Amino acid sequence: MKLYISHVSEEALFALLLKDFIESTFLGQVEAIVSCSSADNAADRKWLQGIDGALDSAKLLLLLCSPRSIQHGWIHFEAGCAWMKNLPVLVICHSGLRSSELPPPLSVFEDPLDVEGREFMEALFGTLAATFGIHRLPRLSYEAMMVELRATLASIAPQDESVEEVREPEDEPTEKVKPEPRHRPAKTPEAGEEDPEPVKKRTPERKISEAPKFSAAPESTTRERAPERPAPRTEEPRTPAAPTIPSTTKEKAKKPEKVKEKATVKLESPQVKSESLQKQILRLLAESDPRGYTLDDLSDILEVMAPKLEPYLDALKEQAYIDVSISANSPAEYSLAPKGRTYLSESKVL
Repeated sequence: MKLYISHVSEEALFALLLKDFIESTFLGQVEAIVSCSSADNAADRKWLQGIDGALDSAKLLLLLCSPRSIQHGWIHFEAGCAWMKNLPVLVICHSGLRSSELPPPLSVFEDPLDVEGREFMEALFGTLAATFGIHRLPRLSYEAMMVELRATLASIAPQDESVEEVREPEDEPTEKVKPEPRHRPAKTPEAGEEDPEPVKKRTPERKISEAPKFSAAPESTTRERAPERPAPRTEEPRTPAAPTIPSTTKEKAKKPEKVKEKATVKLESPQVKSESLQKQILRLLAESDPRGYTLDDLSDILEVMAPKLEPYLDALKEQAYIDVSISANSPAEYSLAPKGRTYLSESKVL
């Protein structure tokens, strides 16, 4: 059983994350096909034929809609192809777009889901299970999924690089405030007003002479110093001699531990099963920093076929999560980029 995920190229990481969540949840019962919607592929007939074949074999279309993606014509094109084939369409609104704000003809599809809505993950997997006739779902950590999903959406959010121009204040005629005189003229009492009471002048108070303070007689400056006593001698504690170690044990202690080769390192953490594949790649590169891994090394360590890893690496590279170093006569090596390190810190489950 297959489903098709329609998205724009800038949101490939979000589509790959949903693909990984779906395939790891249903354990081989459902295969998710991810599109690469881009205007550069418009003239490629093979790409159009691939969409046609994928929609023929799919039972559901997941349409990822955001304020950015609905501006692309290919999202509407793939939705129209699914409509003509009577293929069910499930719209997922994210990145600030609400289901109530969907423009026509996308608004004709029933029961769209909002990522920021309550119980989004439960509604998504419930719809998928009903579509594919799966009666029982495994126990899932929806909270951990939502944490990683929000971190992914935050990382692919478009950054506003426009700088607002600072407008200088226009020269407007302003009324000048006249400073008030320091000495105001005496106000003449009007008719009917009583004369204010005259202010009585204060007579200076007499200071009471204080009694002179008598200071104590100074102590004699010449005092006889007591003879200094010699400090008692303290013997340093003797440290016991180190026990003699047999020659056989010394030889064993000198032998250094074998360093594990990077190709034999296995991710045996219990959290790996609940993590997406792209997060496992980033976490593995973070642990191996500053050295990198080749595609074959990543495939061996993660126990994932190289063809399945390639679209994840391409998407992570395109979104600047990882760096690729290429040298002559050697395979390309992947290493963690600063954006990938930020993603890992933001997607931690507290």
